[in-house]
Amino acid sequence: MTRIELDRPLFLGQQRESVNATDIEIRPLTSADAGPYRDIRLVALENKPEAFDSTFESEIAQPLTWFCDRLNSSQVFGAFRSTELLGIAGFVRHESDKAAHKGLLWGMYVRPDARKAGVGRRLVEAVIEFARQRVEVIQLAVVADSTRARRLYARLGFLEYGIERNSLKQGGRYYDVVLMAMDLAPHLCAAHASRSERRSVFGDYGSSGGWFGAEGQSHRS
Repeated sequence: MTRIELDRPLFLGQQRESVNATDIEIRPLTSADAGPYRDIRLVALENKPEAFDSTFESEIAQPLTWFCDRLNSSQVFGAFRSTELLGIAGFVRHESDKAAHKGLLWGMYVRPDARKAGVGRRLVEAVIEFARQRVEVIQLAVVADSTRARRLYARLGFLEYGIERNSLKQGGRYYDVVLMAMDLAPHLCAAHASRSERRSVFGDYGSSGGWFGAEGQSHRS
């Protein structure tokens, strides 16, 4: 797959009808979706390189089985219009015993022509509901410049609890990353805790590396 081929879906997307939220299906991806997942993942890495730890060059060199393994090792949700994959968002639970109560929202990306149809919101909501039955806290990190994404996460209940300065370096420029988290277990926070008090609860959950995201930006991975 060449860069020109990767750009083609975005070009065609500008010519087709606008995305209608009622036409979108959100469902978990399986190994059978590895091909479309690889395509949108590479588009994300090429068009938003500052939003990922990984790079286009490193992942385009990987065989399709590598993407199958990723889908098998963590839960990734996809937003489909018919058979077209418009957006992705992943969830993974920490493996260590002491951190198993926490999970990460990672690898989120929505194609530009689908961002005003609520696709990103529905993907995050799907991850939250999936995580609610498995962890007590869900975390993410997002490039500080991604104000639209930060607003989306805040509207859905995520709180900013820290910032990692110069977290990423792309093209000679440094990018700060904002750390956010959502409490999924009510006992972790007092019912009437102030915003600053709630931030202190999440303050113990330091960045684990390899995660972050946004609508149209994405989680670090």
